[in-house]
Amino acid sequence: MEDKLLKILAVDDNQDNLITLRAVMMDVLPGAMVFTALSGRRGIEIAISQDPDVILLDILMPEMDGFEVCQILKSNPLTKNIPVLFLTAIKTNAEIRTKALNVGAEAFLSKPFDESDLIAQVLSMAKIKAAYVYKLNENERLEILVKERTRKIRQELMERRKLQHELMQSKQFNQQIINCAGEGIVVYGCDLTIQLWNPYMEKMTGILEKDTLGKSPIALFPFLVTSGAVENFNKALVGEPSLPVEFEFEMPSGCKGWVTDSCSPLYDNSGEIIGVIGIVQEISDRKKREQEIVYLNYHDKLTGLYNRAYFEEESKRFNNPKQLPISLICGDLNGLKLINDAFGYEKGDLLLLAITTILKKCCREEDIIARVGGDEFYILLPKTSSETAEIICNRIYKECQSDRFMDEDTAIYPSISLGHATKNLESESLGKELNAAETNMYQSKLLEGKSFRSNIMESIKATMFEKSHETEAHAERLVSLSYIVGDALNLSDIKLNELKLLAMLHDIGKMSIEENILSKPGKLNDEEWLKMKKHPEVGYRIAQATPDLSSIADYILCHHERWDGSGYPNGLKGEAIPLLSRILAVVDSYDAMTEDRPYRSAMPKEAALEEIRSCSGTQFDPEIAELFINKTT
Repeated sequence: MEDKLLKILAVDDNQDNLITLRAVMMDVLPGAMVFTALSGRRGIEIAISQDPDVILLDILMPEMDGFEVCQILKSNPLTKNIPVLFLTAIKTNAEIRTKALNVGAEAFLSKPFDESDLIAQVLSMAKIKAAYVYKLNENERLEILVKERTRKIRQELMERRKLQHELMQSKQFNQQIINCAGEGIVVYGCDLTIQLWNPYMEKMTGILEKDTLGKSPIALFPFLVTSGAVENFNKALVGEPSLPVEFEFEMPSGCKGWVTDSCSPLYDNSGEIIGVIGIVQEISDRKKREQEIVYLNYHDKLTGLYNRAYFEEESKRFNNPKQLPISLICGDLNGLKLINDAFGYEKGDLLLLAITTILKKCCREEDIIARVGGDEFYILLPKTSSETAEIICNRIYKECQSDRFMDEDTAIYPSISLGHATKNLESESLGKELNAAETNMYQSKLLEGKSFRSNIMESIKATMFEKSHETEAHAERLVSLSYIVGDALNLSDIKLNELKLLAMLHDIGKMSIEENILSKPGKLNDEEWLKMKKHPEVGYRIAQATPDLSSIADYILCHHERWDGSGYPNGLKGEAIPLLSRILAVVDSYDAMTEDRPYRSAMPKEAALEEIRSCSGTQFDPEIAELFINKTT
């Protein structure tokens, strides 16, 4: 498939939104062309003229809303294969999502959304568009190729008859032409017996020509009876045209493959049909690519579960009286973003795979399990009562409690909030039941989320102390020293509590750094130092993702800034550095100097205080440094 310039069309009546979308796209996809439209009507015109790879479409717009625009695009042959991704600030629910899918949209994102999710969706939509174009072009190419090959074979045969007439050319010469052909050639008599079997056919099937001559191909390959090849032979025998047929075949060796087979009449010098010539091409690679495209259209790439599109289709198929009662389970995976920030995306993927295994284990073979969002899962349970759905949910909860998905020293278990609802009567709406299941799930999440976050935070703290070779005693000393300074500054109780949290968890971002770097006794090299300097930003993201720590996120980010502006990550200077970060900088340095380290012995208290004094005004806030010295002398 040829690489081509990615074209993106954004339609929104808000100019600021369009500017933001363009900036995001051009930043992450610098080679992309981004078109914008402030109205649905203008968006339709651009879609027709530019044929973009994906359309980002707002819902609420004057004159013509996003649903109407999408419906018009999907009904137009020129734009119907362009994937549409709804971006909207409307509170998402099952009804809106169902309406979006009913008008033909491929995906749905609610504002505010994560840029990485948006880019992933855009690239996914572009692949879908490319798949449409590829399949269309491939079919056209194959048809042209078959016609061209058939024409060339006919031409070769006519030339051979002419040479036979004029030069009395030998059979060996004619055979050489057939042997050099780049596809399988089979000549049949009028009784469907094989008269010629060229070397390409020998190579492809593993059967020598001498073992085929005079035999019916059906005797060699019984599956030809149902493949359509026999019908094409019969048409060619009476001079009727036919289309190539594709079918899967199995060699005598047991190997399987795909071929396309076409048949044409074989004429003698007088124009009488004396047999049929078959052209066989091996297309296994193309069929494999097509199957991969079909699979990705209906499956989630990471987990292998069904995706939202497949779930919506199956919901319609199962929504009939024979399947009642139909139960639905909605699940939302707890803590995925926190796991990604704390342990890295590889661990986040492990969490997704772990919950996938649990869902498959707890559900039946006929149940439809789908990953419909980053951390969202739907389960369709045909012929299942509400009581049975409750049992399945409890089974999932139980499995989560016993299935640790990380290493044995990190006690983190998968956690998913579940809600279920059941359609018992034909008159009831499956969409409303899905909405009810989501509502129940969100209520469950409110009850379970805090407990799960507490579990993760304890694991994060334990892992942080272990990897950074710091002890809880060190953290307690920092808490005590910080309190002395904070109390002397008359900080409020709220700020003192934040200072305590900061003292305990300021190095939480070190979890992202390799242990060999954290424990290295000598000086870090440039590459190692760059990795080390990232831990305040990682800690900031972890704190931002944790409601209990969000209040100290900025302090964590700035705890390695220096008074003279030479610190990191942002080079803040003076009072631009948060006060609590300035306090921590002094007490952390003091404790580090007065305690033994793997690479040096502890410094005497007086020497450490003198070092604090010498760095006052450069590394440390001079007022805090002086206050600390006075309070600890």
